Amino acid sequence: MSQAIAHYKSKGWSFFKSEWNTPFGELDLVFQKASTLLIVEVKAVESIEFLERYFQSGQFERQKRILSWLNEFKHDVEFELFVLENGKHEFQFSDFEW
Repeated sequence: MSQAIAHYKSKGWSFFKSEWNTPFGELDLVFQKASTLLIVEVKAVESIEFLERYFQSGQFERQKRILSWLNEFKHDVEFELFVLENGKHEFQFSDFEW
């Protein structure tokens, strides 16, 4: 998680909270910039093939419910998936169709 925190701080985001328990599940990392919250799901994988399983799992659906819940608080909410492959930051996804 420390790699993800450093990455987003270098992009101008303020670290807000980690392992935040919501009524719909846990958020790995939360950052804030002005009135926008950035939710980051951190995934450490041995192989990128994991991503297909992530999108097919119920975990992605839980993230959608959490984002809907956060929108009720009148914040703009963004979501990114931060991927570490074998301990190295490979990429992040942010262009999701909700």
